[in-house]
Amino acid sequence: MYAVGLGASKKLALPRAGDVETSQSPLGTPNTRRSVPLRRIRTGVICSGQANLRARGLFERYKTLLDPGLRETILAAVPGGWSAVEVAMGHVAACQELGISSKDAFESGAMVGEDVNGVVVDTMARLAVGVGATPWTVLGVYGRLFRRLVDGSSFTVERSSPNEARIELEDMPLCGFSFFRDAFRGSHHAALRRFATEIRVDEIQGSAHSDGVAIRISWE
Repeated sequence: MYAVGLGASKKLALPRAGDVETSQSPLGTPNTRRSVPLRRIRTGVICSGQANLRARGLFERYKTLLDPGLRETILAAVPGGWSAVEVAMGHVAACQELGISSKDAFESGAMVGEDVNGVVVDTMARLAVGVGATPWTVLGVYGRLFRRLVDGSSFTVERSSPNEARIELEDMPLCGFSFFRDAFRGSHHAALRRFATEIRVDEIQGSAHSDGVAIRISWE
């Protein structure tokens, strides 16, 4: 992922305390979800992931694991555009084949998360200094951040308690890869750690399937 975030010309209204109380669908309607097939993912997601693999000394092996029919397209990706589903799948499949541990995949996701949304989240943190920023500062505008990087797919954000949220991702075929699920957790940890002393992001047991996953985020 790369720092597409929210451009300077796009202003992001921060949620006020208490604004996020119920599940939020992509349409912002409580407790509903509309099935939306995954269509595209930002090329920067792939580019940042590849940069991370280079830093870890895994890039050359990654290249050998790419589907030959997709290798040229995946390696030619540059930030600023969109990648088709099969291209994103090919990238994540090769990452999976590397056999990266859950911990390393989590850390990879955190690094990519910083790359794509770090500047935006830092700006949100600064803007929210006087209004009592918490992880809900980000979760309250989750849909707008998500749609900057993903075209299609669906999700809900549920408030379990003042210090706990559940995010359920659906219509996302990348969830069939454990590497993606661990990186997904890591990217959320990276975005939210500015707003709490301690953050935990866990996959909810039994929630993972080929098209979705649910995670629990708790903090102090």
